[in-house]
Amino acid sequence: MKTADYLRFGYRTFTAHFAGLLSIGVAIAASQAIVHWALGFIALRALADAVEVLLSGLFVAGLFNACRSAALGRVPRLADAFEPFVRRPLQALAASAALSAGLLLFGVGVLITGFLFVFSLLLVCEGDSGWRALLHSKRLVLSNPVRVLALLGALALLNLLGALALGIGLLVTTPISLLSLIALRLELESEYTAGSAARGGSLARHAH
Repeated sequence: MKTADYLRFGYRTFTAHFAGLLSIGVAIAASQAIVHWALGFIALRALADAVEVLLSGLFVAGLFNACRSAALGRVPRLADAFEPFVRRPLQALAASAALSAGLLLFGVGVLITGFLFVFSLLLVCEGDSGWRALLHSKRLVLSNPVRVLALLGALALLNLLGALALGIGLLVTTPISLLSLIALRLELESEYTAGSAARGGSLARHAH
């Protein structure tokens, strides 16, 4: 598949579940706004910012989980979006912390962590532990970094357009982006599994 194919999958899946994913996106955005308001009462601004960054990973994981349901042909529900908060909060927070760790390197490192761990929150939703999700994401990304980078570049432009539309466009471009990443992750996983099986078969033949 090419970058356009992932984007097409994301767009088609989003439009097929437009009402559900849009309402879930609004609910998550409203929840984030409430958290931001509540953290405003913390006197230590640096602490409030750190907590907000960590919690943002939970919200992204929630939207990822709802999009995952849509990608699998199920009807996305609001309960899907808040499942990471209930069932896997520590794992999602660990993945969120790793994604944000690059901010400690004057923001430059976040480009690296965001790239290598781009699938980590999705993998947490699928059942991986926080640490395992990070290693799993890194393995998938490095199996075809050019393809991942190409899609991330396209998604950056897409979400820039969404932000320019008074920010409201992000309610559309964000789920399309997550759905596109889900399509890429499934393809990379399939290719990696097939490659591992082929290598295993080759080793077995050489052993005989």
